[in-house]
Formats: sequence, C-alpha cells, structure tokens
Amino acid sequence: MISYQWANQNLVRNIFQDLLIKNLSIWFDIWGHMEGCTYDAMATAIESSKVILVFLSNKYQESANCQLEFKYAGPRGKQFIFILVEDNINIEPWIKEHFDDSLKFEIKNLEDENIFENGVSRIQILAQAIRDVGSAQIVDDHDQYEISNEAIMVKEMLEDALDETDRQNNTSRFRHKM
Repeated sequence: MISYQWANQNLVRNIFQDLLIKNLSIWFDIWGHMEGCTYDAMATAIESSKVILVFLSNKYQESANCQLEFKYAGPRGKQFIFILVEDNINIEPWIKEHFDDSLKFEIKNLEDENIFENGVSRIQILAQAIRDVGSAQIVDDHDQYEISNEAIMVKEMLEDALDETDRQNNTSRFRHKM
C-alpha cells in the first residue's frame, strides 16, 4: 500500500507505475482502488497489505488522513518502508518508533529513481526491498489478538467517521435483512 500526502502525487504516481512494471501488486488510491467509503477503502488496503510505503514529508506528518492511516497500520503489525521525499524532515513521535527500525530510501524526484548503487538502480533496490520485507513477515499467533489502546481509539474514530458519513448521506453501510 502507498501512503502519501497529495502534494507529492506526481512523484508517487510515477514510482507506482515503475513498481507495477516490476510485477509488484500495490494499492494506490487514485489508480482505481478507492471505491465506496474512504475509510473503509483505506482500512481494507491496510488490512490486505504486507508493506506500507510511506512517502514521508513534513506535510505528510501534518495531514490528519495520513496520520490516521499510519496509526491504523502500526498496531496491526504492518511493516513500513519510508521514502523520504524532502530534506530536513523532523520526524514526529508517532512515526519515530517505526521509522528507526524500518528501511529508508531517498527519492525526492524522478532522477533519484535512477541513481545507481553498486550497479543497480534505486527503484530496483526499492522493489526488491518491498519483496524481501513482504515475504519475511511471520505472524505470532499470541500477539495478533493484542490490541493497543491507541489502535482501539483509532478504530473508534474510524467508526464514528463512518457513522457520521452515513448520517449526513442518509445511508447505511450495514445491510439490513428483510
């Protein structure tokens, strides 16, 4: 799954396309994967992803939606790969615990994708890192049922937002049997 702030959409879209060419299955909101309720689509994307690509910027950290996505993914044991899209990012505490232990790449523009390290382009190294991190995940049966208070609060916020959307639209996200 790609998590980003919209100011970086052009860069993110190009990286998404390059990763698709490398046979990676990636959820990207503007590429036909955002259907129905925004929060439901986001939650489904996170739940079905092994790795979250975070295109990190100062604006990302200021975005309520980005913060909600990130805080929803963390307690679910999702692995993060950070793509730093600007210099001098002041890492916020809610990201720091995952940031320090995660892979990081600097891709601030399209030219950065093609920087070669030991004869391999950065985009190819990123693609392989996504494969490696995604395939290395092991679920510990004992830990998967422990939910932090923060995760419960984020879930409640999502539920409240969905309920309010239904109220405003005079709809229901639940099917009623007749």
